[in-house]
Amino acid sequence: MKFLKQRGDWYHFERVISKPLQGVMGKTGWREALNTDSKVEAEARCRRRTVETDEEIRKAKEGTYRLLSDTQVEDIAVQWGTDFQLINRENIARDAFPDVWGELAPVGDEAPRPIIRKKTDLIQYVSDWLERTEQAEIKIGTPDFEALLDACLVEYLVSNPEISSEWEDVLAEHNVLPKNHGKSIQGTLKRKKKVDPDRKLSALFKNYLENSPDLGESARSDFGTAVRRFIEFHGDIDVEEIDRTHAEKFRDGMKRMPVRPPNKIRDLSMPKQIAWADVNPTKNPQQGTINKNLQGVKLALDFAYEETGLIKNRNWRNPFEGFIKKVKSSKKDRAKGFTPEQVHIAFSEAAFQPKTVERFWIPVILYYTGARLDEIAQLHVSDVKLTPIPYLRAENLEDDNPVLAKMLKTGTSHRTIPIHADLIDMGLLTYAEAIREKGHTYLFPNLPHKRGRNRGGYVSRTFMDGFRGYGELNRVMTESGV
Repeated sequence: MKFLKQRGDWYHFERVISKPLQGVMGKTGWREALNTDSKVEAEARCRRRTVETDEEIRKAKEGTYRLLSDTQVEDIAVQWGTDFQLINRENIARDAFPDVWGELAPVGDEAPRPIIRKKTDLIQYVSDWLERTEQAEIKIGTPDFEALLDACLVEYLVSNPEISSEWEDVLAEHNVLPKNHGKSIQGTLKRKKKVDPDRKLSALFKNYLENSPDLGESARSDFGTAVRRFIEFHGDIDVEEIDRTHAEKFRDGMKRMPVRPPNKIRDLSMPKQIAWADVNPTKNPQQGTINKNLQGVKLALDFAYEETGLIKNRNWRNPFEGFIKKVKSSKKDRAKGFTPEQVHIAFSEAAFQPKTVERFWIPVILYYTGARLDEIAQLHVSDVKLTPIPYLRAENLEDDNPVLAKMLKTGTSHRTIPIHADLIDMGLLTYAEAIREKGHTYLFPNLPHKRGRNRGGYVSRTFMDGFRGYGELNRVMTESGV
């Protein structure tokens, strides 16, 4: 398994971060003990860490990765707030009531506008303080700096209740109700509304999964993707504030999403994927895919209403109702699988007459594994593994060279595929070793890998041509009485 390393009897998770992201994330990778000598348990823990580190890498690519925790940022904000108040407390009162106090000539590091009404002023005051105090933990212009600005504004508003009522929201978020406080009279900078972590959509969905033991792994993954996309599109908002406008815009955004884009695009947030799709030729999702994404958020909201106290309005209606459209399908359009008799004919000596190794091996591997055509067509020689048992590795692989990159249909398609004993008896491992000795990257080097997709198209066509040709020959012979 990728990223799983055995050292002695114990297993470790080891993953290297690409060089362009190492500076952003402040490290070169992860090297962690999994604290087990059981291979099965180690693989399970490795999969969990792979998902977790995938999310960290995605944030780094998106520019939203933070090096500091909320607690660390808040501690720095408290230091800034204390310093700002010591220097500017008297100036704030003079600026609020100039007729009473008159002007005060600056004598040091006083803020020119101590009542903060613009974000540009807040940025300037915090940036100057970071430079003056040599705070090396936070770099200006980073996600940590944006978080620090929010935390500093909270400190400022709570420390100056006489010039703004914004502090009431701060206390309300901590379930402390203010008494008899007047309205803001100075028009200070408005703070972003903070959401109780337990009321966020992400927390609700986690609760939904924990209370849905019968939900299959595929559904968990699909619905998880839907909720992640909604959060990327609208933010991790209070579930009670999600309305039909959010649902409508999310649906319209899904209609513009690219289908199976390059791996580096797939890793981007939903808005950035849409921006890419708007200027690049690509297919857009069908209604079934759109429905699946809408359904993921809808079910989470249904759970919030029916099994939690998050939605207090008992006349509430799910805002996603009506947006999930029935997919029209006809028996005529529906692809039919092969019957056992047809499979026997397709691989009979009369119909199955492959002229190249890929035309032989790919249909046979598909028959024994049930894998997708492109998953097998894009296999590298290194994807054929021998231990602990012979298996094929199906994975996404990012590479600056699109010829070498590999892409699965979905993220959950990443898996290991055991090699059937019949395939071994037919010589698949011997073939793979011969291709490896010739120095080829791909297991089937003669396929058109430069396309980056649909590499096995002609294999599929020739296989079906043989099957149809046999059927046509059989029909002619029957009609002729042969």
